[in-house]
Amino acid sequence: MRVLRVLLGVTAAFLPLAMWGISSGSAMMGGALYSRANELLSSGRVSETPPGQSVAYEKSRVGTNVDQLSYWSTATPFLDLMKSSGDWLPQAPPGVWSTEEKLDLDENGWVRSLPTDGPLRHRSAGLVVLRGGDAGSAPPHARYVVLYDGEGVIDGMQGSRVVQREKSKQRLLIEAADNGWLHISIRSTDPNHNGNYLRNIRIVREDLFPRFQRGEIFHPTFLKKASTFQVIRFMNWMATNKLIRPDGTELVRRGREPYDLSASYLLNWSDRPRPSEALWTRGVPVEIMVALANRSGADPWFNMPINASDDYLRGFANYVRTNLNPGRKIHVELSNEVWNLGYVQARYAEARAKETFGPQASYIEWYGKRAAEMAAIWNSAFGEPPTGDTKKDRVRVVYGTQIVWKGRETPGLETPHWFDGKGKHRRAADYFDEYAITGYYNFHIPAAEKLATVTNWWSDPDGGYNRALKSLSDGVRFEQSPLYSYHAERSRQYGLALVTYESGYGELTPPNQHLNQRYTDFLVALQRRPEIYRVELANFEAFRRAGGSLFMNYGLIGKPTKYGSWSIFESIDQPTSPRYEALLDMLQAAAARPTK
Repeated sequence: MRVLRVLLGVTAAFLPLAMWGISSGSAMMGGALYSRANELLSSGRVSETPPGQSVAYEKSRVGTNVDQLSYWSTATPFLDLMKSSGDWLPQAPPGVWSTEEKLDLDENGWVRSLPTDGPLRHRSAGLVVLRGGDAGSAPPHARYVVLYDGEGVIDGMQGSRVVQREKSKQRLLIEAADNGWLHISIRSTDPNHNGNYLRNIRIVREDLFPRFQRGEIFHPTFLKKASTFQVIRFMNWMATNKLIRPDGTELVRRGREPYDLSASYLLNWSDRPRPSEALWTRGVPVEIMVALANRSGADPWFNMPINASDDYLRGFANYVRTNLNPGRKIHVELSNEVWNLGYVQARYAEARAKETFGPQASYIEWYGKRAAEMAAIWNSAFGEPPTGDTKKDRVRVVYGTQIVWKGRETPGLETPHWFDGKGKHRRAADYFDEYAITGYYNFHIPAAEKLATVTNWWSDPDGGYNRALKSLSDGVRFEQSPLYSYHAERSRQYGLALVTYESGYGELTPPNQHLNQRYTDFLVALQRRPEIYRVELANFEAFRRAGGSLFMNYGLIGKPTKYGSWSIFESIDQPTSPRYEALLDMLQAAAARPTK
């Protein structure tokens, strides 16, 4: 087993060892990692498994979510940056950023025409490709090859400039601005009015262009980081927390008005995101997600849209069965956090529950029913039984619930009002394989006291980090560990494997402190400290000891902000971090344990 270089290299910077109940003479070599979390447990920092409970029935595994696709992301997962760009902006001279008029786009999102006169104000279409400020994902003055089909003029804007044009090759070279921002603008398209408009635009950094020419899809550094993990969850890539209608638009509401859910907006397989689309921000195509699973060697975790029809589910499952490498298991989940009424998918479930079970129906029960129907479709596509002992099957159907809200899981598992055509009760839990919760650790402080407590820490000689780290450790011991035990028992009652769907450092700046940069800076600096390694490891061990089988980190690559430090890397070029080192060691420790 790998030497615990982080523990060895930063011991002097760690919290006083006495605080952890670990003597300075503890062994650090060989089996040290495997015993390290056990020492934390025996120290009282994390609760032991309650009497009578056993560990997971299969090896603990470690995976990660991938981050939201956007022009501001520091992940840049794809070589073709067009796919993660912002939306086209209708622009008017001189210097109108957006007229907010509707652009003439084709079915794939390419600009088909631009007005040259008439009532519409815009005369060009702008695009933000990359937000600057990060040397790894958007370095200053970096050069990008732009390829395109069709006729028209592409230019730079906002400091980005074209340095070379090769019209005969439908190619140009554009240089990013001083601050690394990359913008392009379509000044004209289809000038001869014969339908040959600009389309199939591809934007690739010059030094990575040879890889793109060889047919590669993923940034090599992103691929290397993703390949570390055993499972990749695609919730963010699939725009799961949005409701996308069949025409590709997002269902939104005005202010606090309720969502217009009078229609079901069912998605069919023909409505899915396609590789040919200009942008993949409404959902990364299944072809690309399967390609990443095949290249990385990780098992995929797909989140089916809440409004997916049977046809959509069947088409998706059949594609995965045909194209995913043999031997890979598949985790499949209906949407994400349907219990969370802050998300449109929960409101959608509410509307469908009333239609299905009556005005007083539980939306959680409808979620369980629909997730079970999804399970039957996926298992059928893979030739597997929809119910029964499915531990050896490839398809692993996930049921998600809220970790703190005890009992919230029951209606969706029991589905008391769901009966088949013959009047026989159908229990949704019989169709599932995995029971999923979150695994975030936070300060062990009552919410009403948090602001005063945290700001008081800053007067400490070390700036408050020791007390903050102890509070996180106490959060694992007194909050997370008992919750893991509760849900482990619930999952065992239904014969399901306990997993997390998201986990990690969960502190973020309170909304009423968003203008308090010092608060944000403190939280960001805290998760960078080497001591956080131990908190991550203790959290994982608390989960494993309760009986957890799959531990999913939340963010892979993303810049920390006032909205949270969700990702283990802040940029694609960051070589490591204490949180990443902890996950690496979790992976090695899990691999070394015998299967129970």
